[in-house]
Amino acid sequence: MTVLEEECQAGKAEGRRGYPYLLGLLAILLLFTWIKAPYLAAPFTGEHSMKYNTYVEPAVYMVQKDSMLWNQKKYVSDPVHNPEGIFPKFEHLPLMEWGLFLTYRLFPAAGIEVKTRIFTHLIGVLTLLFAWRFFSGYFPKDFNLLLIGLVAVNPVFSFATYVTVLDSIVFLFMFISLRQIAVYLEQKRIRSLLWAGVWFGVGNAVKYPLFLWLAPIAFLFLYFQRSDIAGFFKEYAIYLFTCLLVTVVTVLAVSNLISSPGISLLLVSSLALLLWGIHRFLVKHEETVQRFAGHILAHKGILGLVSVVSVVAAVVLFRTLRLSDYADEFLTDSSLVGNSRLYKYMLFHQFKEYMTRNLFWIGLAGSSLALVTRDSAMRRVWVPFLFGSLVYWVVASKSIFFHVYYSLIIVWTLTIGAAYFIHFLLGNMRNALQKSVVVLGFLALILPPATDATAGRMANFVDVRPAVQFIRENTKPDEFLLFEGYLTPLTIYTGRGFVMPAVLANDAIREDIRRIGFANTMRKYRVKYLFTPNEQPFYLDYAPLFEETKLLEPSGQNFNRNLRIYKTIGVTDPGLKDDLRQVEEIERKYRIREKFVLERQIGKMKFYSFRD
Repeated sequence: MTVLEEECQAGKAEGRRGYPYLLGLLAILLLFTWIKAPYLAAPFTGEHSMKYNTYVEPAVYMVQKDSMLWNQKKYVSDPVHNPEGIFPKFEHLPLMEWGLFLTYRLFPAAGIEVKTRIFTHLIGVLTLLFAWRFFSGYFPKDFNLLLIGLVAVNPVFSFATYVTVLDSIVFLFMFISLRQIAVYLEQKRIRSLLWAGVWFGVGNAVKYPLFLWLAPIAFLFLYFQRSDIAGFFKEYAIYLFTCLLVTVVTVLAVSNLISSPGISLLLVSSLALLLWGIHRFLVKHEETVQRFAGHILAHKGILGLVSVVSVVAAVVLFRTLRLSDYADEFLTDSSLVGNSRLYKYMLFHQFKEYMTRNLFWIGLAGSSLALVTRDSAMRRVWVPFLFGSLVYWVVASKSIFFHVYYSLIIVWTLTIGAAYFIHFLLGNMRNALQKSVVVLGFLALILPPATDATAGRMANFVDVRPAVQFIRENTKPDEFLLFEGYLTPLTIYTGRGFVMPAVLANDAIREDIRRIGFANTMRKYRVKYLFTPNEQPFYLDYAPLFEETKLLEPSGQNFNRNLRIYKTIGVTDPGLKDDLRQVEEIERKYRIREKFVLERQIGKMKFYSFRD
């Protein structure tokens, strides 16, 4: 038998040994599907229901207009400036909207809820498959199978691939990018590194926060597997530059897509040509580039100059992408960065709940064990995940605090730790019976809380059919509803525009209220009712409509979220107390609570009309 035949036989034998793991992976995907199957047709009125409006609504109108270049969201209508909720550009790469559009076209007869969740579930399946492919390069197959199984039953991952949130898509791109880095480290082909940067850039164009955890992960991932410092510097610079280049050009192309599709096509074509040129250059001059990187590192003056240029470029990029528009509501305030009570609350209340009570402690135990044992695979993979999670947690804790799915990278990191702990215990047992008992014990500890938590989130929806009927019968298609709370999918079911109170906090509205009164102003702008699922309207939110205030939304529902964080963790901010006192005085001065009249109550849902 020739050497080639021997290698072929060895490959077939290895393939046969891998079949049980592939069957196990298939079983996990079926379990992942089975957990969510009972809730695929559930209404959009559950937890984080506003996210359905953000992506389902545009897809619905794309189908109606028969165009993927249409961006309409009536849940953020503005009766003064944008009554139809039509926007002239996309703020991000709309892969979610386009995917839903194609799914709606593919399954026209299915209910909108079912076909929406078919697409989000498919994203979840692909993410698990690419995660399996990435981790297979570093962990044993049994460990990898255990890890993917634990993620598949995690209620946060299940929920993030059930509702329409972009986090599921960016995690798919994250694992594709990391896999390409792994291929580069194995084969040292510059093409793979460039592709890794491209996938990172595309994911970043879908949702910018990906950068906050993947850039740190990739930094340590490449650093721990470096051949030398100059090589690492070159590799990370290429990866990051490619990512940022793809991000900037993609965002610019997308922002022009509706108004000037020709310009968008030119930008994308130019990007492809530029990347091809970069690849050709690096293939020919890679050694020169590496020597140049070593030269920069060896001379502090040049290194300082490069650092300054990088900072300036980062500032320019920040302004070009208008990231400052998101900073106030997304990035952590300086007053919260060092607040230990915030992190303690998030760790032992939020993250513990997201992991489920038993798996959380197993994850912490595994994380501690990994730090002590210094396992090489955990060092190369888990430590970068830990680093990225910590950076992201500190920088974006204000946003993570309110969005369960924003914690996905932290959930993945803790789950790797949990899988390591379980695998470590089983690996130190020789007796098959002992292993079986331990496995059954862990299943009993993990599965019931996980499935209960998943069912609790997905079954937590409100039957809004009577409210939908009331709105359709008592409003015209061009009329609006002020709304409070989370039941914004009513706009999907009724086609009516919803208006946040904060949207009306402008000089035009204040002048009209002063001149013709509150009720007549609402009538002028065709605002028929206030809809709220609360016991009563949050009257303070309407104070900014009467006078300009420092707080745009005193409830902290969509803006000024520090109010809710401070209240939850028991911190008092003197400045916010003064701001709240201001709106309370305005509410009393104009007797705002007397301007709302209850017209109809349907369960906990209430409709109010207006009077002067």
